[in-house]
Amino acid sequence: MKTNYLPRNRTKHPKIQKALLALAGFLVLAFFLTLVHFPLVPLVSPLWKGENAVSNAIRDAFILRRSKAALIQANQQLEEKIRSYEIERTIFSSWQDREQELLALLGRENETSGMVASVLSHSPQNPYDTLVVDVGSNQGIGIGDEARLPEGPLLGVVTEVFSNTAKVKLFSSSGERMNAVLEREKNAVELTGAGGGMFKLSLPRDVAVEVGDKVFSAGIERHLVAIVGDISMRSTDSVKEVLLKSPANIFGLKFVILSP
Repeated sequence: MKTNYLPRNRTKHPKIQKALLALAGFLVLAFFLTLVHFPLVPLVSPLWKGENAVSNAIRDAFILRRSKAALIQANQQLEEKIRSYEIERTIFSSWQDREQELLALLGRENETSGMVASVLSHSPQNPYDTLVVDVGSNQGIGIGDEARLPEGPLLGVVTEVFSNTAKVKLFSSSGERMNAVLEREKNAVELTGAGGGMFKLSLPRDVAVEVGDKVFSAGIERHLVAIVGDISMRSTDSVKEVLLKSPANIFGLKFVILSP
């Protein structure tokens, strides 16, 4: 018996079939990505936010550290300037007080047992620790007159005299020698000028002397000449070397008193 089968319903156009398969695949992929994307965004977002927070914190800490270091440096500079200004103010105030006292003496009366002289020039303008003052032979100044501060410390002697000026050689001039007396034990010593307002002195190791001790001029009227600034001695030395400094700042002198 002959049986007839109907042919299956097949697409007769292969291109249409491929297009349909591609469209179906695209729809499936899109659906899958949609399912995956939405759950990942909430999960990944905290990580992104955490990363941004850490980077921002590191950046802020770095900026803060730099700012703090800059503030510390600026504060140190301001403190140094304040100290400098305080020193200048103290020096200026001291000189103002001294000048007021000395200006009252510029009549060059004999109340101070000498004549007030204004210092025209001093070291380092002048060599060898010398001063040039504004009085001379016309004002009765002579060679050998002593120069001292109004407070009493002895500075040097007049070595050259002109009509209205004179030159004073300080005892601290390099190589200059003078007899003096130690304050502590009244030992007679010989000071040697070292220049720049400094003196040198050699003492036996058993002679008592300390930093800050005073040295006076020899004679009936003793005047302060120098102050001990440093002492050096090795264990094998039989003598100790003493460095002394003038009680006056020879580079800032403005007035001295001259007397025979």
